[in-house]
Amino acid sequence: MSQLNNQEWLNIKEAAQYMRVSERTIRRAIKSGALKFKKPTKKYLFHKTWMNAWIFGYGKKLSPTQKHELKSLGDS
Repeated sequence: MSQLNNQEWLNIKEAAQYMRVSERTIRRAIKSGALKFKKPTKKYLFHKTWMNAWIFGYGKKLSPTQKHELKSLGDS
């Protein structure tokens, strides 16, 4: 896992394993704009909260209720 601002971040391979999808699926979600990411260098990085939001179908912008639901999963 990568470190960025003292938080854990996952690369594409790790994100695919976490979400149990293919790396191709992750790349498609990036291209379509469905999955939030950071790209501080040439590599894409994902926070688990963003991946959980994508899994739940919340999209990139979360309502306060959705933020609370994700926080209750232990990912902040």
